Amino acid sequence: MIVPATEGSPAAETQVVRRTRRLMSNQDSVIDRLATLVAEARSLPVDETKGRLLELLQGYFQATVALGGSFPIGHGHATIFRGRVTTQKPQALADVSYPPPNTTQQGRCNRRGRPLFYGSFSVHPIAYELHIKEGELLYLSRWTTFPGRWLSVNYVGLSKQAFDRLRSTREPPYWARPEVIQELTDRNLALNGKLGDLFVSRDPSDYNFTNAVTEIFTSGNVDALIYPTVALNGSFDDVVIKPQYVDRWLNLHRVDQVIVTGIQSGKNPSFQVLDSATLNEGHNLCWHGHPDPQGFAKAPPMCMMLCNPGQWSPARDSS
Repeated sequence: MIVPATEGSPAAETQVVRRTRRLMSNQDSVIDRLATLVAEARSLPVDETKGRLLELLQGYFQATVALGGSFPIGHGHATIFRGRVTTQKPQALADVSYPPPNTTQQGRCNRRGRPLFYGSFSVHPIAYELHIKEGELLYLSRWTTFPGRWLSVNYVGLSKQAFDRLRSTREPPYWARPEVIQELTDRNLALNGKLGDLFVSRDPSDYNFTNAVTEIFTSGNVDALIYPTVALNGSFDDVVIKPQYVDRWLNLHRVDQVIVTGIQSGKNPSFQVLDSATLNEGHNLCWHGHPDPQGFAKAPPMCMMLCNPGQWSPARDSS
């Protein structure tokens, strides 16, 4: 069984500690079988892929990450951006949140009919992920976690192998680097890199496999999965969040109607805000008829908390 991130106290991590000790040998064989499974998963049901993947990941460990605000640590909020392309202005919260099951198509992280909330920690990848062209309209929503409410996350693809595949120019985040993981075995390190490399495939036929990875990594009390944005070559990190967390703990700060004024492959796009909306008590959007005077400010830093076996420790802020 994979060891997922949890939001529990250190005392609740005893089972995780036991699991991390059961490390398997023969890493080359496991990596080869993992690559074979990716090809076979294209014609396998996701549930069968999950079962076979769980066998390969027996004993795999990575540090837990809990994400929150940093002013002060854990008492601020994390900011997440989401985009929507539509011919009409969104009028309600549901119009900018995750889609209903009957319209949900298969994506990198979700099965058909099983929606997840796709977002990003930056506005820049969104235009590329939605295939927006210069001059087109886009509705950008800005969401925040409730102060003091941690978002319990797992991660995949934040490895050198994945970044090399994406031709990313940045380094993996501090909190996802191998030296941070206590159980740094050769097998664990090899699996971490190979999983990341496979997860960021640009081929939609690999989605059965990436769906299985997502469901395993977000099992139990894990709220979300972080992975590098594929559309913008790993320059930023995306996140998928379970609907139950979104409904209870994610707050819609505002929605901006923007026009894309510049977009060039591999570079951050530019936007012009045309109108802004906020949510009323009835969960309806109230458009102001002008841009929000606060402007399109950069998201504040976030705090990451790592949970290696039995111990929580703060990581560096993510800007």
